[in-house]
Amino acid sequence: MNQTHTFKSKKGFYLILAFLFLSVLIFFFENAINRWDVNITYFFNVHRIAELDKTVNFISNLATPMIIVSIALVLFYHRSNKEQLYIDVAKKMLFSFALCASLTFISKNIIHRERPFKVSSEIQKLGSGGSYSFPSGHTADAFVLYFTLPLAFLNNKKVAFLCALWATFIAFSRLYLGVHYITDIIASILLAKLSVEIAAHFIQKKMSSKTE
Repeated sequence: MNQTHTFKSKKGFYLILAFLFLSVLIFFFENAINRWDVNITYFFNVHRIAELDKTVNFISNLATPMIIVSIALVLFYHRSNKEQLYIDVAKKMLFSFALCASLTFISKNIIHRERPFKVSSEIQKLGSGGSYSFPSGHTADAFVLYFTLPLAFLNNKKVAFLCALWATFIAFSRLYLGVHYITDIIASILLAKLSVEIAAHFIQKKMSSKTE
């Protein structure tokens, strides 16, 4: 086993450990954590600019469509340039997106965490968020994009910055709209990174088996 593979294996293990640790905390100590967690959501929700509510909600709901459009964009680049890089990145994005969505769905239905606006009547629900809270699917999608799309542009700093800005805004919007807690956001980032690492591992393994 080479050092790079060992490093990635360890990173994946630590990501799993961190996500599970946070999940266990929420599952067993939800009420205790909510005492301070709900205050953070309340802060962003109550100090918002009301005139921007519809705009923030509209942009927030683009999280999933944006990653689908990005996959199509990468495939278009492949059609134009015929470079294997774009196919590899598109596969990683699609695999990561599907895996992350599946893990998010499973986590929501195991943890059963109530939304902030259901815990505190002072928090206004301004956006979509009908199922359970933990983790945030919108945030996870945005960070899958951040962790994968720049690869298609050889980690160009400008592309990476724009993706980081996008992911950060989506995460912020979920607090602003009163539909998630900060711990939901943290868990979503961990889950997005974990999904990308797993996708990369299996794609690399498949490529290695073809060359043997």
